[in-house]
Amino acid sequence: MPRHHPDILVTGSSGTTGSCVCSSLDSMNTSYITTTSKRDKHNPTRRWLDFCNPESYLGALKGIKKIFLLRPPAISNVPKYITPFLEEAKRQGVEYILFISIVGVEDMSYVPHYKVEHAIEELEFEHTFLRCGFFMQNFSVQHRREIKDTDTIYIPAGRAQFTFVDAQDIGQIAAICLTQDSTPNKLTITGPELIDLNTAANIFTEQLGRMITYKSPNIISFIRYRISIGDSLPQSFVMVMLYTLTRFSKQQSISTDGETIIGKKTTTLSQFVARNRDLWAQ
Repeated sequence: MPRHHPDILVTGSSGTTGSCVCSSLDSMNTSYITTTSKRDKHNPTRRWLDFCNPESYLGALKGIKKIFLLRPPAISNVPKYITPFLEEAKRQGVEYILFISIVGVEDMSYVPHYKVEHAIEELEFEHTFLRCGFFMQNFSVQHRREIKDTDTIYIPAGRAQFTFVDAQDIGQIAAICLTQDSTPNKLTITGPELIDLNTAANIFTEQLGRMITYKSPNIISFIRYRISIGDSLPQSFVMVMLYTLTRFSKQQSISTDGETIIGKKTTTLSQFVARNRDLWAQ
């Protein structure tokens, strides 16, 4: 029988990270409640939560003590849409929030993640901030098409180095934190290696058995390309911002915080590509 934790609310459960959190909670035999941005009267395990609609807050938060919080990518105005939700959560007795943030956020007061962290601290929630490196899943979602069809990793990152992290590892770490009585306030979650995109291309070449090359376009060319494959202009700008921040920020470093939580080495990019190689098969 599942261990009942219906007081855990998982936001963004249909996305890459949220679905990994749910899978990990399932493997731990722990129940939880998920949210949907549209009303679903026929599924009591999915509660309506629209950050842009305060009418959805009360129903979503009923009986909840812990929240896995994922900021919707389309929402950048934290004071207008996220802070009111957090304030209502405090009024409704929520005690703990686990928030997915980004590596280096403490030096980036201009990004939404910084503002969410600040709001959580101001409201004095017990909390854990998972400050994550770039997801390996960027290669299997956002950049899958270019790798599959053109044998190219096309990213405006120059010689920047990344601590790519597997969302499955993040999901496992988050699930453990959500079901423990005490966790650290801040964890830096990275993969076990620091690599640039030329090295990433070599890893893809080895695992896929064909030559994959890395090209670093200028920003205008990159935006034009993303729009040509169906991205919106705002989506393209967000990608440019993230890659540019990494390119010109201080060099990232490898953290063992995640390894400490899950008790094993986090996933390497080579392991990730090997596990998912069918996604890029021609």
